[in-house]
Amino acid sequence: RYKGSYWSADPHKSIVNPCEYVMSHHLKFEGEQINSLSPPGRTTVAVLMLNNDESVKYRHIMQGLILNLLQTMSSVDLREKQQEMEDSLVLLAQLIGESVDTLKSALKIS
Repeated sequence: RYKGSYWSADPHKSIVNPCEYVMSHHLKFEGEQINSLSPPGRTTVAVLMLNNDESVKYRHIMQGLILNLLQTMSSVDLREKQQEMEDSLVLLAQLIGESVDTLKSALKIS
């Protein structure tokens, strides 16, 4: 959208093309900002306006949503693990002839 007809034959002033470059050699995310690591990276950030207010705000929102999703996923995983543990305790209690509460008390599990 911002590139327009920009083109440079000078490789130091070219825009980084993900099909031709290893992007991590030229650009790096730091929080919501994209920082350049090379002359083509600087050109890319400047010409494409990668750190304009709208883009930075969008990345901030997306990072927050992703973090929230990851936290939700990890709590779901913990609940699944807790249920697996409960099921294992019930099976163990049946095998050794004790109550689940007795096992929980012995293992100091609430």
